Amino acid sequence: MNRNAVWVAAVAAFLSEIALFVGAGYAAARIAPGAWAIPAVILVVVLLGLTWNRWMSPNADHRLRPGHRMLLGCALFLGVAAVLSAAGVWWGPVLGLAGCAATVVAQPVTEQLHVSSRS
Repeated sequence: MNRNAVWVAAVAAFLSEIALFVGAGYAAARIAPGAWAIPAVILVVVLLGLTWNRWMSPNADHRLRPGHRMLLGCALFLGVAAVLSAAGVWWGPVLGLAGCAATVVAQPVTEQLHVSSRS
């Protein structure tokens, strides 16, 4: 595969992951009542970060295989999209579908980067 295409997929995956964290934080802020919004945002973003770092990150000790990473990535995006939709945010489904699509396309491609960087 073209090296430029691999890097484009990697950048798209990275941007979608940032959007996932922003969407999760925004969903927590919309759902948590009043003074609990800030602690809820912090908790949700930290838990999402720990999950991502444990199983999805290229440097994770327990990195899932590509197919399982696609499933977990899509589950996270669609879960955040569902919460955003329940909170009345119109762009929730867009984030979920675009993020899931980016995950499905990017995981096999970025696996090439991970494998080539280890050799």
